[in-house]
Amino acid sequence: MANPARSPCLDNLTDGARSVSSVSFTAVILKDEKETITPDVENALPAYAQSSSLSHTSLPSDDKSRDAAAPDLPLPRTPSASTPPAHIRPTNFLTLSRSHQSISGSFVIDPRIKLSAAHLPPLGPGETEETRRNASFHSSTGSVKIDLFIVGDDTIERPVLLFCDSDYGSVHVKLVPDAARPRIHLNARSANRSLQVDFPRSFNGPLTVATQYGSFKLSAPLTSELTTVSEINGVRKYFVGDIPRSTDAEGWRGDEAHVETVYGSLSLRYENELPYPVPEAIGFFSKLW
Repeated sequence: MANPARSPCLDNLTDGARSVSSVSFTAVILKDEKETITPDVENALPAYAQSSSLSHTSLPSDDKSRDAAAPDLPLPRTPSASTPPAHIRPTNFLTLSRSHQSISGSFVIDPRIKLSAAHLPPLGPGETEETRRNASFHSSTGSVKIDLFIVGDDTIERPVLLFCDSDYGSVHVKLVPDAARPRIHLNARSANRSLQVDFPRSFNGPLTVATQYGSFKLSAPLTSELTTVSEINGVRKYFVGDIPRSTDAEGWRGDEAHVETVYGSLSLRYENELPYPVPEAIGFFSKLW
């Protein structure tokens, strides 16, 4: 008997069901494969990540997550660069005076260097051969930014006399001494701009601070070493370090510093402290929030 003729509609329906069944089967296979995949994490990592020589430095913890009353860790301190740069030749009785140009750089001052009178600069106002400055920096309108490496030893009788000054520019002096060094007598002044002095940790002696209309800031580490002696009409007198119980007949034989500004800001700190943070600029839209 001949098979009855199939309807084209039935064929289309059967093909569609077969197609749907195939798609469903494929979906099940994919789902099963996804569920049975076990990632090989070790083999997936790059070779350098699997190396046992890779190490990490653990940062110190202040235990604040476990104990809110735990003390804060002190801020890290930058090391003191007491060794002068090898490429800078030492000098003595140095004088740099400029009218409109700034002065910047690093200088090595060695008071043991002797120069003949013919090679010495002219004496400044009020100077004598006994009070000749070992280093003098002055700019009328420019800034003065210098690092002074003081070399020598503590057997040198005469103190190292340093002078840094600007009328309309800023002044920044950083004193970097040897471990054993001669006494330091510093006179730093900026009449109208900022003045910053970075003292060595070994500085021990009187400190005079004169300000009239400007601001004055002391770092916390330096403040902890200060003893206030007096404050009269904008002139503050301190003693840095331990005060001796007695002095010899010739008076104080240690470090001394006199810093002065009229209208500028004044900041004093130790030379191996971290830099002061720079304030973040605030824009117009930031103020709205």
